Amino acid sequence: MSYETFLNIADIILRIKSNVTPEQDEEKTACRYKNFLLNRSPKNIDIDLTLKVKPDYTRFNPEIIFETRRERVKRKGGSAGRRRKKARQADKLQKEKEKYMGKDLDWRIGKVSKKILLEGGASWGYQVLLEEDLKKGEAFIINSHTGWKISDIVYGFLQVFSIYYLAKYRLGIVLHSAGIKDGRNGYIFAGQSQAGKTTTSRIWDEAAGIKILNDDRVIIRKKSNQFFIYSTPWHGDFSDYLREPIQKAKLKNLFFIYHNKENKAERLPSRESFKLFFQTIFSSFWDKACLQFTSEFLLDIIFSIPCYKFGFKNDERIVDYVRQLTTAYINKNL
Repeated sequence: MSYETFLNIADIILRIKSNVTPEQDEEKTACRYKNFLLNRSPKNIDIDLTLKVKPDYTRFNPEIIFETRRERVKRKGGSAGRRRKKARQADKLQKEKEKYMGKDLDWRIGKVSKKILLEGGASWGYQVLLEEDLKKGEAFIINSHTGWKISDIVYGFLQVFSIYYLAKYRLGIVLHSAGIKDGRNGYIFAGQSQAGKTTTSRIWDEAAGIKILNDDRVIIRKKSNQFFIYSTPWHGDFSDYLREPIQKAKLKNLFFIYHNKENKAERLPSRESFKLFFQTIFSSFWDKACLQFTSEFLLDIIFSIPCYKFGFKNDERIVDYVRQLTTAYINKNL
C-alpha cells in the first residue's frame, strides 16, 4: 500500500510517496512542521518524490559540485541499554558513511550520469537522486531500521533542496531572518546568530494582531509585482508561532538588526543594503545561473523595499517605533 505525504512550503507543493507509513515524531519535533502538511491531495504537484529506507549508503561515484562539513553531533537520550544498542548501530552506520564520504560530512551535492545527487551524513543520513529539472526523484533515508519519520524529510534534505529549487525556477530566496506579520504589513528582521531575531520575535508576539511567521528562516517570493514573506519549518528557537496555520505577509520593511541602548533605524544606501543582505541569504553557490538570479532578486528587493540598519532596545517600544516608521514612509510616498 502506498502512503503519500504532501507538504506546502511557500506555495510550493511537494509529494512524497512511500510503501511504508511514517513513524510518529515526538510532539516537540512534529509541531514545527505540522502546519505545513496538507490533509488532502492537492490538484497540482510541483515536486514528486518516492521514498525508501535503506540500511546503508549506495556507493555512487559522483562528480562533487559542493559540500559542507562540521563537527560531530553527540546524541543523548534513552535508557543506558537502548543508548548502547543505538550507539552500536550508529557507529556501524557512521563507519560505513565515512568509508564512502569521509568524516563529518554535513551535506553535499553532485552529479551521477544525468541526475543530481544530494547526500547528507552528519545529522541526517539521506541520498536523493533527482532529475535535472528537480521535479521528480527518489529519496533514500539511511537508517539502521526500516522506519522513517516526516522529520527525516523536512530536516534532512528539504531545506537544501528548497534553496536550490527556488533559485533554479527564479521563485525566491531563503533568508536568515525573523518574519513578522502586522495586520497588512510584513517586516523582516535579518541578521547573523545572536543579532536578536528571536528576541525581537518574542517582543512582537506580545503585541495585539501580530503573527510570527518564523524567528530564524523565512522565504521571500515575488508575486504580481509584490514581495511576500513566508514561514518555514526550519530552525526557529521560538516556536510559539506554530500555534496556528501558516500565513504569508506583504513585505513593507527590511531591517538589519543589532542590539542597542535605544531604538534607532538608519536608512541604508543600496550598496550597503546589498552587502548586509547577501550575508544573510542561503544561496545555491554551486550553480552560476542560480547565483546570478539570487543577486538580481536581492537588487530587486533593495530598490523596491526600504532597508534599514536597526539598533533596537529589548522592550515593547520597538513595536510602536517600527509602526511609526512604516506609516511615515507610506505617507511620504503617497
